[in-house]
Amino acid sequence: MARPRGANEVTIRSQPGDNLSFVSGSAQLDGAPMPELSENPFAHGPGRVGLNLGTVEPGSTRQISYLVEAKASTDLNDTTITSTYSSRESVIPFAVNQNAAVPLDELARLIAGIPGVANASQLSLADLGPDTLSSGPTTSAGPAKIFGFDADYATRDATVNIVSGELSADGAVISAEAAAALITAPSALSSPETMFTVASRVA
Repeated sequence: MARPRGANEVTIRSQPGDNLSFVSGSAQLDGAPMPELSENPFAHGPGRVGLNLGTVEPGSTRQISYLVEAKASTDLNDTTITSTYSSRESVIPFAVNQNAAVPLDELARLIAGIPGVANASQLSLADLGPDTLSSGPTTSAGPAKIFGFDADYATRDATVNIVSGELSADGAVISAEAAAALITAPSALSSPETMFTVASRVA
């Protein structure tokens, strides 16, 4: 099992809405005052730059707080005060105070239990960017995607046809196109219908 890792370059951004104003010097981080900035340290400067918390370790909690002054009667909630966070690993800002995400295996189990659903299998994918797939001195040009699925998914998806090797917890399979680009087991590329082909162990 992979060891949990911290999130790096975590940046928190929080600013009051139109009817609210930040009270100078009221910001706190984990209960400690932040006197170095009189303006809002969580959205300061012309670009409303957030506060970089550095690395946040797995299971840890960071808390920010500040006072606001209302120009008129205003409810304080996640719409009147907007707070988001981002990290090096997830550059798109996410709203804070959201419910925890349902684990993928649990989500598949819940969906499979809905009346009328024949089956539900897990599938994950991510863009790796250009020139990230290589074998020895050879690099496959262009972008690459990585897919994550289990044996159950492979047996149910007709487009997945393992023509050489096998799925394993510590291995990977590559597409016929990638295998051709890397000149890997060319004999396995005889079928144009093949989506996945040669298995290779992950060190």
